[in-house]
Formats: sequence, structure tokens, C-alpha cells
Amino acid sequence: MKKVFCGVVLLGAVIYLFTCKAEMIVGTIFKETEPHPGHISRSPLHFAEDKMDYVDGGITFTYPTDHFSEAPMVTISLETKDMAFTSSIACASLITTNSSTETSVQVHRISDVVEEAATDEVTVYLSAVGSP
Repeated sequence: MKKVFCGVVLLGAVIYLFTCKAEMIVGTIFKETEPHPGHISRSPLHFAEDKMDYVDGGITFTYPTDHFSEAPMVTISLETKDMAFTSSIACASLITTNSSTETSVQVHRISDVVEEAATDEVTVYLSAVGSP
């Protein structure tokens, strides 16, 4: 039941993020383990979710102060804004900086040549989860 609750809370945060213009969503869920019968240990897992339109030169997602104690595990997803663009060109993201305070991302178009994506050509989605 607890795993389902955590999943529902995280899913709700993600749906809110993707359907509303909002600031970064941050929160904490707890990982529960039972190291010995009858003893439950809880470890906090801090997370952050955000999206940003790409800007030529790269973008930086900044986390709230002291939210992560070390660099989080980051997943980047890309959404192109022009359907004609997606049929002939692939995109790739590159995390250029990842620390407990920020993550910087560059996006590149790949066709006959590799070049940086243009401003407002792509929306970048970030999901970051800290270590327990």
C-alpha cells in the first residue's frame, strides 16, 4: 500500500508539471526497508521535476538550496515543437554540469551534421532523484 501511495503522489506531481505552467516541483518520498523482522527503516528520496524551453547556448535547472546533498541521478526527455522537424532529424541531450545545486543541459540536432538546437525548438523535461 505504501509503494502505491508513493507512486500516486509522484505521478500526480508529474501530471501537474506537464499540464500546467509551474515552477520546479520538489518533494521527498521515503524508501522503506525492513532490515530485521518488525523493524522498519525509512530513507528520504528527494526529487525534482521541471521543464524548460531550450535556449541556444544551453539551459540550467537550479535546485532549491540544500534540497540535494550530492548530485542527483538525472533523466532528460526531449519534446520537439515542430512535427516536420522530428521526421528527418534526431535530437540528443548532453548534461554538461550536474551538482547538488544545478544541472545544465545542451541539446543537439543530428542529421547530416551535428549542431546545437535553436532557441524554442525543443522543450527539455528534467527528472532528478537524490540518493537515499
